[in-house]
Amino acid sequence: KQLRKITKEAIFKNKKLRESSVASIANPTFEFKEFNCELVGDKIEIVGYSTNSGKITIPEKVSYEGKEYTVTSIGDCAFFMSDIESVILPETIENIGEEAFSECYNLTSINIPKSLKNIGDNAFSYCNKLKIGNVPSSCKVGAGAFESTLKETKRKLSDIIESKNLKKN
Repeated sequence: KQLRKITKEAIFKNKKLRESSVASIANPTFEFKEFNCELVGDKIEIVGYSTNSGKITIPEKVSYEGKEYTVTSIGDCAFFMSDIESVILPETIENIGEEAFSECYNLTSINIPKSLKNIGDNAFSYCNKLKIGNVPSSCKVGAGAFESTLKETKRKLSDIIESKNLKKN
């Protein structure tokens, strides 16, 4: 029997698979500077970061095979367990995937663009030092997006996010 499909979640939760050519089965994946990218239709999803630490700025656009594409998403588990300290997102980001920044223990800040429509399940779990600004009131927040962060630090959601009118997925 031939292998027909490996889910993106299975690939990106397993570091060895994520770093292998298996990740390119579903959509084209490539490196752009220090970012691992996936071409999804005519848009780019950031699926990883090669240096794994420090302060990062997600690009608004990336080039692939001579064409420029807009970055609209941070993929599931993209920065899972990274030592990143801060993240600057472009105004083009619409989605932050499940567990995208989960267990980033040193993450202290991330800006949330007005374009953001969805924060996935457990996206920021165990980010105990995190403080973010306004989340658009139209943004949907997945189950447990901040839950573990809140339990570990005994903080309230309002201590992490300044917005008050969030929609739950």
